[in-house]
Amino acid sequence: MAGDFPPSVDIPVPSNARIIAGLVGLADGLPGSAVSHGLFPSPITKLARLSLASTGYFPRSEVLDAARSAYDTGHPYCAHDAVACALVHPDVSVGERIDLVAQLAALGPDGRAARGWRNRKKFWRIVRWAGLPPDTRRTG
Repeated sequence: MAGDFPPSVDIPVPSNARIIAGLVGLADGLPGSAVSHGLFPSPITKLARLSLASTGYFPRSEVLDAARSAYDTGHPYCAHDAVACALVHPDVSVGERIDLVAQLAALGPDGRAARGWRNRKKFWRIVRWAGLPPDTRRTG
């Protein structure tokens, strides 16, 4: 569970109840939520959330809602972890993943990118990491 986010290796899929309980503690909340000890989740927290999401541990609707609002102005931080969790959640269909990427990649009302270049760069890195079909990355 140590390393970069998104991970450069496969996500571990826990099946042991003790491991899942440990991951829940490390996750410190749902994808996209601020952590109890501060605002930004650490890489290990993001990886724990990602591992749990890949098993369907978190409710599908809550993961999708968190991903859809990951970059909203009122959100306390850019929740790349929520986006990654939605892209690996087993109950989120490929169509929903494609729609999510399209929504998050859309330009703002003034025709400019809704987020700064660093956030866009990280967002597209997560999309590439998730292995979505190339046609979902038209604007990236």
